[in-house]
Amino acid sequence: MYQKSLRRDIPEEERHGKSSYEIQQLDFSEKHDYYFRFEKENHHAGEYQNYIDYYADEVKAGRTPKPDLREGIRTVAIVEAARRSLSTGAPARVSDILRENGLEELIQL
Repeated sequence: MYQKSLRRDIPEEERHGKSSYEIQQLDFSEKHDYYFRFEKENHHAGEYQNYIDYYADEVKAGRTPKPDLREGIRTVAIVEAARRSLSTGAPARVSDILRENGLEELIQL
């Protein structure tokens, strides 16, 4: 059985006292041949198709797919802070990296 756990952020207006996200367990067994049509059967082949399908579904529904650009920029800032810390031997703050690049609005995320 091919399953995927998918986290979906729930908009504030739909929560009604629930958590801010839900985990959906999706079963992709019936799509086995579809997912593995290009590559050998390994853990990567179906995952790429899952991401493409998820992205398309979110865009069609008018939602921003995750990870989004903001999360990607923060990830790059984290990697840069780690690289900088390793090269200097001193702590490096992600907030400093974001500030240096004019991205102060991402500090509080």
